[in-house]
Amino acid sequence: DLHSFPTRRSSDLFAFALYYERIMIAEEDFLRTKFGDDFEKWSAETPGFFPDFSKWDSPSLNFSFKNILRREYSSFFALIFCFTAFDLVGNYLVVQKPYIVPMWNNLFWTTLAVYLILRTLKRHTQILDVKGR
Repeated sequence: DLHSFPTRRSSDLFAFALYYERIMIAEEDFLRTKFGDDFEKWSAETPGFFPDFSKWDSPSLNFSFKNILRREYSSFFALIFCFTAFDLVGNYLVVQKPYIVPMWNNLFWTTLAVYLILRTLKRHTQILDVKGR
């Protein structure tokens, strides 16, 4: 029913907020038990929901795109592989024949090539090594 949608939506939001609040309390209890006074000190200085950007502490290391390539290439390929597999299975269920949309097909083969190149570079060279990491 179209008229009940906003009510259902707001009640879903309320249920989610209540559920999430219970999870937060359980996590705080766990951290308090595990870390004691260290958690209490951290909790007193750290906002619970909205970040306080005036307390930002810059990282000691600079951003490194090479480090991201070195560490995340397999995760990126796995993500593209999963979406391609979802596309294949979904198309099979709908059309009754295996089919991959050209976008996912091209993306899969491109990321596979990038994956193999980065894997080779990581294992057999020092090109992706970043000093201090």
